[in-house]
Amino acid sequence: MASINYKANICKLFAFNFIGFLLGHTIANEKNEKSKSITNNLGIYDENIPQYLRELYKRLSVFKTSEHLLHNGNVVRCYYNLKAESENGDHNYLFDVSDIISFNESLKRAELRLFKNASRKLLRSVLQVNIVNLFSNKTVSANIISSNSYGWQIYPLTEVVQNWIYNKNQNKGLTISIQKLYGTNTFVNFNSEKHKPFLVTFTKEKRELSLTSLLKKNIKIWEPREKSAIIVSQTTIVAKRRRRREINYNYKNICGVQQLIVPLKKVGWNNLFLFPDHFIINQCKGQCYIKKTAHSILQTLYADVLKNHEVKHPCCAPSKLSPGTALIYDRSSGKNVFKLVRLQNLTVTECECL
Repeated sequence: MASINYKANICKLFAFNFIGFLLGHTIANEKNEKSKSITNNLGIYDENIPQYLRELYKRLSVFKTSEHLLHNGNVVRCYYNLKAESENGDHNYLFDVSDIISFNESLKRAELRLFKNASRKLLRSVLQVNIVNLFSNKTVSANIISSNSYGWQIYPLTEVVQNWIYNKNQNKGLTISIQKLYGTNTFVNFNSEKHKPFLVTFTKEKRELSLTSLLKKNIKIWEPREKSAIIVSQTTIVAKRRRRREINYNYKNICGVQQLIVPLKKVGWNNLFLFPDHFIINQCKGQCYIKKTAHSILQTLYADVLKNHEVKHPCCAPSKLSPGTALIYDRSSGKNVFKLVRLQNLTVTECECL
């Protein structure tokens, strides 16, 4: 009886692992086919953009409170292995992180991500995967995994990558050693064609990462062809100020946030941003006749009495802004690098009369 139960459990375990293996590959294939049919602002196929960055961009765009995914940073990069796969199956990796400049950015976290396919063997093994730094020949990160495990494995490498940033000569690459702790011998291959190993870094710009600072780095790339696309004439501004006094106050139209969508193509900045093709930045609009502060009330009343340029009406202006997320193709360092950036003070969320 015990022998029958044992065989039944083994069959169930085999069926569960096999179904999980098939489902995982089916989902991965479906995602891959869909991504081939989509292009972005620069005409680059989405499949050429690191999948990790695309998924992280989507999560940050939908869930505004997912800042922990950035590990207190505001720039995320992905690097692929520069070493060709060896014939004997050795796991050797080299990642060029030379575009990260230490006096411009501080490294918050670095991770090596390896995808493990499910083992076809029925019997399970317990393995220890060691990441060895070829410069020091020391183990710098390790995980204990099952031979039946399936999916991405994460290996923290912050200290090692930090040393590479400070001293490029220390970057001799990494190698992987796999030690069997329990069970039968199992061959593990992390060099999957569909899920390539990559290094992900989370850095923080030492100066505020704003839209202006980002565009200045790539000024030759993003500069609009026609200056008239972004310049508003002074006469238009003056005319609007004059008309402001002639408007009859509508107490229903009080100063507040109004949605404003800026298509990047129309301002000539679509050749830097992969995603999105527009920013929702919002604007402050409305009358400042009735407001909470005594200052704005008195200033409004006095401006109505004087009716000149010496005292101006309070202006409906942003008082609180939130960050925005973008995927860019950065060429400022002389290299083509895909980056996810978190731009500070991009979208207006609250307005006040100032």
